[in-house]
Amino acid sequence: MAMHIVTTCTTDDPSRNIEDVRRLKKSLDRNRILELDTPWTFSVISDYDRKEIREVLGERTRIIAVEREDENDVYHDPSFYVGYAFNNYHFNSEDKVVYFDANVMVKNPVASLLYEGLPDRGDCKHASISTMTYEQREKIEAENLPAIYMCENWTGKGDTKYLPYFMMFHYGQNNELVSILEDEEKIKQYPTFQHLLEAEYNGVIIRTPAGTVGSYRVNDNDYNDDLIAAYEKNVRPLLSTEFSAPGGEEEERYISRDHHYRDFCRQTRVLHLDRPDNVDPAEDYYLELWLL
Repeated sequence: MAMHIVTTCTTDDPSRNIEDVRRLKKSLDRNRILELDTPWTFSVISDYDRKEIREVLGERTRIIAVEREDENDVYHDPSFYVGYAFNNYHFNSEDKVVYFDANVMVKNPVASLLYEGLPDRGDCKHASISTMTYEQREKIEAENLPAIYMCENWTGKGDTKYLPYFMMFHYGQNNELVSILEDEEKIKQYPTFQHLLEAEYNGVIIRTPAGTVGSYRVNDNDYNDDLIAAYEKNVRPLLSTEFSAPGGEEEERYISRDHHYRDFCRQTRVLHLDRPDNVDPAEDYYLELWLL
């Protein structure tokens, strides 16, 4: 079984560009996820010029080309390009696939998250996800269902149950979802891919430990203070049983600005950079100091 990390970056998406993908890849490299002796590949779903992608991301980056009939053949929301992660000619059946939003940076210890054992379709005997419930296990096996691994939305922001910045699944086991994504009229009923997924997915969504995925708004301390408060309200009560960050401490705040050694909590290993007006994260001194 091969393992693939994939993201999206298309010319009709002003919120994600090749430099964002480079930042994501750099964070993966910093955590030694994409070294030569690891099983992971890195792919980008894109319609950018291949030479331009190679110059920025290197020769080992796989390019999953977006197919268009003409320049007007685009989705009403670029999030739907995630569908290529479920249906392409680069992955093999039962390969593990991890999707990261291009505006994500991963943090240590992200490797333990990526190597979690997902259930196969209809078969949980190799699954090692601690948050999978007995009821979910029974449902997957009794009804021969696939599964996707995602983080519940604890932030108090947005209107989806799960955060759309990370997901993990087995390739080739979500054929019903692939069929839905081929229905243009069905796609138009939903504002984003995440809304469609939560409404139409026939499998089981297994949640990660609380707070595994989070967000940070660039240059907006008031917004980030709301996230700190939401973490205390929605994540902190679960950490006694779901703390899963070796090297971290359960009592860490989500963001610490005035502590002599704490910065971002280690529980959150996938951090989405919220960039209003596409602001450069390097303009945020806190990010530049502790993350970039």
